[in-house]
Amino acid sequence: MLEKGKISALQMEFIMVPTIIATGLLSIPSIAGKFARHDMWMTPIIGSVIGFLTVYIAWKLHQLFPKLTPIQYSEKILGKLVGKLVSGIFVLF
Repeated sequence: MLEKGKISALQMEFIMVPTIIATGLLSIPSIAGKFARHDMWMTPIIGSVIGFLTVYIAWKLHQLFPKLTPIQYSEKILGKLVGKLVSGIFVLF
């Protein structure tokens, strides 16, 4: 029989933080280097702010919907059609 697994907030943090850091380390410097040129020093600051904002939003959503998965509460917040579209993007990502 399959068990419906749930993860705690700490486990979610251990999954989200390395993912966000790895994405930032791999994508931001190359994209920003094309546009920033001499102002490249600002990109880690902007990237860190965006990353921390993402983690904060995920944490707050987890607090508001503690027993739901991100796919379930995206449908609840955005409506059925848009929520399913966002859920599809989550799955493909």
